Amino acid sequence: MFNGNFDTVMSPKIISESGTAVYGVFGELTAEQTDFVVNEGIAGFPETIDKSNARSGVQPLIVEAKQIDGDTIIISDADALKIITENSNTHFLDNFKVSFVPD
Repeated sequence: MFNGNFDTVMSPKIISESGTAVYGVFGELTAEQTDFVVNEGIAGFPETIDKSNARSGVQPLIVEAKQIDGDTIIISDADALKIITENSNTHFLDNFKVSFVPD
């Protein structure tokens, strides 16, 4: 989950400050993933953290945007590493368990 003022967009991207793509740049999706994206989108845009629980869980990993540029959120390299490490354990990015919450 990401804190920052970010407008709802069709395909948000998250990159690290050094330019590593973290989320939103996808290869081939499975049929199940495609159905989910069509019906639910690649991310949620709830108004509060509490409202993000349905999508992101009750103990989401929260990082703050360093910068927002159009449909791209730039995060610190340290936060990018946290996300990539957590995803290798839980696959939350692969399952689109991502929410963008205004601060």
